[in-house]
Amino acid sequence: LNVRLRRSNSALIKSNKKLIEQKQKTKQVQSKLEEQEAHLRSFMINANNFVIYRLKVNKDLRDTPDVIFYSSSVKEILGIENPMDFSSWFKDVHKDYVSRLEKAYLLSIYSGRNFNETYKFYNRVKQKWIWVNAVSNPVLEPDGSYKFLNGMIIDITDRKELENTLTESERKYRYLIEN
Repeated sequence: LNVRLRRSNSALIKSNKKLIEQKQKTKQVQSKLEEQEAHLRSFMINANNFVIYRLKVNKDLRDTPDVIFYSSSVKEILGIENPMDFSSWFKDVHKDYVSRLEKAYLLSIYSGRNFNETYKFYNRVKQKWIWVNAVSNPVLEPDGSYKFLNGMIIDITDRKELENTLTESERKYRYLIEN
């Protein structure tokens, strides 16, 4: 009886040690996850001059994707009221870019290629045209079907204005040199 009790006691001690080790590992993993979550939250909250987003792609690829999350900067950059309505993200695209964007989106969706387009967008809140670069990458299921689109929209208005200023300056310089 005494030997059996010692063996049982020894087995319980080993089991308790394993449980304690597992609990410590679980706490470490949980701590790392909380740290990562804090970093992601900070990144999303502090997004400035760019938007981060994730979209859920529907089984019928032609359907508008569902917005899963977005950085709050989407309201400031695009001047839209309801960011959960993905169609509003492209409602005020300049007419010269609509067709190209639609083609690029369909090519991206049906081919699995990244979407990367620059276009003009009318920000209704600021009441001015802005330039943005939208980039998204697919996240695929194991069977190759779409699960999500992860993306970023960057306000490149300042860069475009500098490019235009430089182009105009070069044009004037050439005119002076040639005449």
